[in-house]
Amino acid sequence: MVSGSGQERGELIHKFYEQASGGDSALSYPRVRPETIAGLGELGGPNATEVFAEGIRQALAHRGVVLTSSDRLQQETGYFLDYEDPRVLDAARLLHERYAQG
Repeated sequence: MVSGSGQERGELIHKFYEQASGGDSALSYPRVRPETIAGLGELGGPNATEVFAEGIRQALAHRGVVLTSSDRLQQETGYFLDYEDPRVLDAARLLHERYAQG
């Protein structure tokens, strides 16, 4: 997380898991402690996603990694980043099965 309040987001995540588990502490799910979460901006790092993303791009380029834009990926391979991708849907199904109640 780059900007905003880590604790506020942590509280939302904590509530999500509590609701998804139905309060069943026997289930295996991340035990989120909101007071331990902070955004990079709160820790003295960049407070803007653009600055953070550019830093990641520069670090990868320094290591010889070539990034491909989603437009170019689609043009060259026919693949496009989409939430209808079967891999994304399978991951969502798995998470739903793991954490959904009822």
